[in-house]
Parts: sequence; structure tokens; C-alpha cells
Amino acid sequence: MNRKKVFTGIIATALVLGSVALISLNILIDTYEIVGPSMEPFLKEGEKVKCWQFSKNNIKEGDVVVVKEEYYFNDMNGYFVKRVVATENDRIAFVYNSKGKVSFCKYIDNSWQVVDEPFIKEPMNIGDYGHFDVFRNINDITDGYTIGKDQYFVLGDNRNFSVDSRKIGCIYKEHIVGVVWQ
Repeated sequence: MNRKKVFTGIIATALVLGSVALISLNILIDTYEIVGPSMEPFLKEGEKVKCWQFSKNNIKEGDVVVVKEEYYFNDMNGYFVKRVVATENDRIAFVYNSKGKVSFCKYIDNSWQVVDEPFIKEPMNIGDYGHFDVFRNINDITDGYTIGKDQYFVLGDNRNFSVDSRKIGCIYKEHIVGVVWQ
């Protein structure tokens, strides 16, 4: 067989495989536009982000996810973007801090601890936390709230301008489109 034909065949095969890979990536990766200020400072309103659709099997605390809005806000075509702050079986609570703001707590190593969240824009104001109690101090926390099977507790990074799990409850895994990456 002639070397030129072999080389041409290899190039043609590589081009076809590359094209198939690009088409597949475009099908599996969607672009979403950030609507509103709820994820500032990490994501700004109008910013576009990529979402890998098949990454929802490995969601962990700290991941930013795209969620189908239809299950939470009756918008059949919408979505929202929030940060996962607690996963299945985590115990969480909210507590007033010494500055009159509200802190997010988790039960870690047999004690309640305020979670260090360097990514948030500012501490949470006192407000409506839906069906979640806000305890006067960390020693007053009783059971808190336990995250259910295949559920996630999500919050916006700009807590004072975010409608999130504090109002709508936990997000089910099946309602998550995927994990955001930039």
C-alpha cells in the first residue's frame, strides 16, 4: 500500500473523529446566562457559563449547579444557578452571629460549627428563612435540618439577594441540569 494513501486515510479518520467529538461536546455542554445578582461576586448578571450535563452524578459541596426552574417557580423554560452548601445526610442550621447577621452552620465532628464561606458577598441579613429556624446562638441549636436522600441544599453567594433553598427547600438531584464550569 502506498504511504500517501495510508497518510490520507489517517488524516481523514482523525478529521471525522474530531468532528464527532466536537458535535458530541456541543450536545453535552450547554451555555447559560446568569440572571440577577444572586451569585455575585463569583458570577455576575449577564455572564455566560458552561454546564456539563452529565456531571450531576458527582455533585459535591461547593459546586455551582444549574437547576431546572419548573419544579420550584412554575417556569417551564427557566433555570437558576446556585452553590451547593450541603449534600445528602448533612445536618444544617442557621444562627445569629455577634454582628446581628445570620450564619450558616453544619454539624461536623459531633458539634455545630459555623461554616467558613469565603465566596459569599456579605453575611446574611435577618429575614425570612421559610421553614428554617434561626437560632439565637450556636449552643441553642437542637437537631437542625437533615438533608434527604438525593437532595442538595443550595444558596446564592449573594445571600441577601437570592431566592434559594431557604425559601424553596432542598433541590432534588433529578432537577439538576449539571455543574457549572468556566
